[in-house]
Amino acid sequence: MAKDDELRYGPPGESEVHICVDMQRMFAEATDWKMPWLPRVLANILAVTAAHPERSLFTPFIPARKPGQ
Repeated sequence: MAKDDELRYGPPGESEVHICVDMQRMFAEATDWKMPWLPRVLANILAVTAAHPERSLFTPFIPARKPGQ
């Protein structure tokens, strides 16, 4: 979200959806897949999905056996 707590491009329109890709604990915890930026964006993702749950889609991630594959 923008600094003023508004979505940068405004709220989703009636035919738009919020697609959230790969929001899994494995990216937040001490794993080979950890993403250091995840804590910074998590609050925004929670806010968007709470405001528009009917238009929020989450995609699964099936990890490779090890990073880089």
